[in-house]
Amino acid sequence: MKRKILFGIAIFLLLLFGTGLSAMWLLNQTSRTYSETHRMFHQHVSHLNSLRFETSAINTHYLPDMFSADDPLPRIKPSELFDNSFANMRESIWALAESNYHENSPSFERLAAAVDAYGSRYTQLFQELPNTREGRNVALSEIGLLTQQVSQLTSEESDFLGRQVEEDNQMLRRSTLQSNTLIGFLLLSGVSASIVIFFQGNRLMVDPLVNLTDSVKEIQRGNFELTLPVRNSTDEIAQLIPAFNDMASELRLMRRTTDEKLLKSDQQSRTILANFPHPIVLLSNEGTIEKMNPSAEELFEQMGILGALPRNISERVNEAISSNKELLVERLDEALLLRVDESEHFYLPRIFRLSDNMETTGGWALLLINVTRLRFFDDMKSNLISTVSHEIKTPLTGIRMVLLLLLEKKVGELNELQEEMLTSAQNDCERLLETLRNLLEMSRMDSGASSLNCEEIAPLELVEPIVSNFAPLAEEKDLNLKIEIPDETPNILVDRIRISEVLNNFLSNAIKHSPQGGTITVTARPVKSDYVRIGVYDEGEGVPEEAKPHIFERFYRAPGQNNVEGIGLGLSIAREIVSAHEGRIGYLRTSEDRTLFYCNLPRI
Repeated sequence: MKRKILFGIAIFLLLLFGTGLSAMWLLNQTSRTYSETHRMFHQHVSHLNSLRFETSAINTHYLPDMFSADDPLPRIKPSELFDNSFANMRESIWALAESNYHENSPSFERLAAAVDAYGSRYTQLFQELPNTREGRNVALSEIGLLTQQVSQLTSEESDFLGRQVEEDNQMLRRSTLQSNTLIGFLLLSGVSASIVIFFQGNRLMVDPLVNLTDSVKEIQRGNFELTLPVRNSTDEIAQLIPAFNDMASELRLMRRTTDEKLLKSDQQSRTILANFPHPIVLLSNEGTIEKMNPSAEELFEQMGILGALPRNISERVNEAISSNKELLVERLDEALLLRVDESEHFYLPRIFRLSDNMETTGGWALLLINVTRLRFFDDMKSNLISTVSHEIKTPLTGIRMVLLLLLEKKVGELNELQEEMLTSAQNDCERLLETLRNLLEMSRMDSGASSLNCEEIAPLELVEPIVSNFAPLAEEKDLNLKIEIPDETPNILVDRIRISEVLNNFLSNAIKHSPQGGTITVTARPVKSDYVRIGVYDEGEGVPEEAKPHIFERFYRAPGQNNVEGIGLGLSIAREIVSAHEGRIGYLRTSEDRTLFYCNLPRI
């Protein structure tokens, strides 16, 4: 293809060069017959034609490299040709300037300026040539415009000289007319030849590229069976066709391999889905059922709603899809009740996307986990805890009263050892009663018997009495207990008694785990737009890494806490209370090596 392009350019330059030589020969022949005056005219015409020739020579030398189709784009450097050619152009301008013919010329000053601009633009390109084809195309347009301007002004100057000489000699006019006619004929011939070269080059170079582009589009549409006929040629397009066919062959092989993998994956998914013990339903992005496994079909058939979802499950599905958030229920008290064959069954719904990102093109899946037995055992556990707690609380209260009467010496004096033993027994009794109260509170929450009496209250008003109650205990451990709550903190809507239990637990834990001389800070500040965060900072060692996932679980105690009182219910009850307020409880380790336990509560 390079040879074809160079061949076309060479023919065009030969025509242009031949036209210029012909014009110079005619002018040279005419000048021999003229007088000394006409000889001067010939010199001026020679200078003007020299401008055309030198611009043509410069363009012919540099433009092919400057705007080559090679990749990467070649650089250009100034050479002796440019220096000599441009020096000749300036000498021609100076020679014309010294002539009397140009004293009244309207175009000579513009011609001189155009020649200077032409040389300056090439000098700029030698110093900083654009690195992109778009930038070089702009430079090409500028060079072409300056070349055209020089050529046009040169023609105007020639016409001006012709009019000057016409006044001197009629024969010069006729000779010039004949010369112009011949030059026009040659130019017309050159244009005609250029048109022929253009269409021939289009057929040889552009058409194969168009065909190749169409073939690439077919590949993009998935037509990997397409192949191009091999051409008996050595140009770049002919060399590219075998590579294109090899690429199409590789794509065909890759598609077959991918199809086999997809088929195998689909078969595996179907097998897993069919043998999965829990009901699974695949849903569209609109929530309609697309597929379900045998367990789901059996469940819905027993419920008499084959082809549809139960109403309570459908509501959860619509909620998840409309909010574009997955619903992954884990707590047993959030299980949904379904009546199957006149019996009650509880299922945990887990609704999740089938894609691994936020896009919704993959649809949704519904997994129903039967937790009926777990729910039954959980209810039995709660009832057992409640019953045992009630049964133990009554005699324990009596024991507490007896110990209190003995300590108050209502039945007689006590020696020091007896008083110490009774005090220890009373403390153990109080701890046991507190544990029973926690167990009963947890049982009431599980059964839903615990209700909230919410009221509007300022965070500072809620926190101050709680901190005051813990001040003596903090003073015993030489702890600095302080409050940092701005006056502009919004009010919150909470059950004062319940939230006080949460903050009591936070402060109690902070005092237990803070080093002597440390600082405990109670704060409150708005978070997001709907909540106020009340938190307790302490300077203890923080939550052990292995305890972090379980810190809010019931009866969980972190390793190394054997010397700390409690059975691991405080934070669990606090979580239930905060959840009942539709808030959030949590903890974090700050950059200042402090531990923060907080709860986000609804603001007014």
